[in-house]
Amino acid sequence: MTSKKRGRPRTGIKPLVSARLEPSLIAQLEEWALHQGIKRPEAIRRLIQKGLEVDSTLSPNHDE
Repeated sequence: MTSKKRGRPRTGIKPLVSARLEPSLIAQLEEWALHQGIKRPEAIRRLIQKGLEVDSTLSPNHDE
């Protein structure tokens, strides 16, 4: 008899990424999310995307 695996089954789509954050950074994140009217996961996705967009505009040779 095979044992049943715990937790949600993997889908292979949108894999989970986790990180440890300082309490002060979490507080800033929560405040930003509140002002945007979104939840923490969406705030993290948007802030990462914003950071990547800014980085690509600052380094013109990012493809090399």
